Amino acid sequence: MTALSITFKQTKKRVSPKKVSHAMTLPVKEETTEVPVVSAPTDQEKYMTGPLVQSKHLEHPALKHLIAADTKLGEFISRCNRDCTILEQAKGEVNGFKSLCKSIIYQQISGKAAATIMKRFILIYHPDAVTEDPMELEFPSPHKVLATEVEKLRGAGLSGRKVEYVKDLASKFSDGTIDDTKLRVMDDETLSKTLCTIKGIGPWTVDMFLMFDLRRLDVLPVLDLAVRKSMSLHFGLKAPGGLSPAKRKSAFAGNTYLPTPKEMMELAEHWKPYRSIASWYMWRMTDVVIPE
Repeated sequence: MTALSITFKQTKKRVSPKKVSHAMTLPVKEETTEVPVVSAPTDQEKYMTGPLVQSKHLEHPALKHLIAADTKLGEFISRCNRDCTILEQAKGEVNGFKSLCKSIIYQQISGKAAATIMKRFILIYHPDAVTEDPMELEFPSPHKVLATEVEKLRGAGLSGRKVEYVKDLASKFSDGTIDDTKLRVMDDETLSKTLCTIKGIGPWTVDMFLMFDLRRLDVLPVLDLAVRKSMSLHFGLKAPGGLSPAKRKSAFAGNTYLPTPKEMMELAEHWKPYRSIASWYMWRMTDVVIPE
């Protein structure tokens, strides 16, 4: 980046605001100093300037594919100072009921508030437990949650709507509509359609479950704001002409154009079959806190 040189005039004499017009007629000795000013990096450049780092996953087929298919993304991957958590080995067996309960509880409230409610929720089923971290206790089964009085769940901090959602989820697991075995073997599309029949669970929640719990490698979360913003940055997108005022309002986050799901699918075609991994790096470009 070329440095610009701007000359600022620095005046030793301090002037009272009330005497500005008079003081400006007096001769004042001035000193000039050459101050180099470096232009700020553009949005396109700012995430490409870090030092090269060595990811332990560089030999993974997913990263090899993305680096070969998308040179610009490959440059970012080589500078990202974190290893992709989706490529890490999952810790223990997937507990779909627990993961989806957590997703419901965490909806539309701060992480801190949600964590407190989650702990109170678990302690309903361990009333005599003495622990600093209730998250280490056994998570309640769908049958137990289904049998829990609404007042107890409300007392833990769940809203009336979230109690309804958690009960519906517990019902689907209890009657066998969903179980962990089925979740593991269902293809992405079937699983998404099945989970979206549950109250309080939509496409974004399903995408997160697929990516971070089931470790599915080819999911593109088209409704995620941070991924949309980073893809716009990465591909240098501009808004199409002829947008109505209403559409322009929903098509931008600040000055950044947000691509539509259809545009994202087309742009990410060359990331297949590793769109989950590419999306993880899109999150890293905007320093979003993402699940481990």
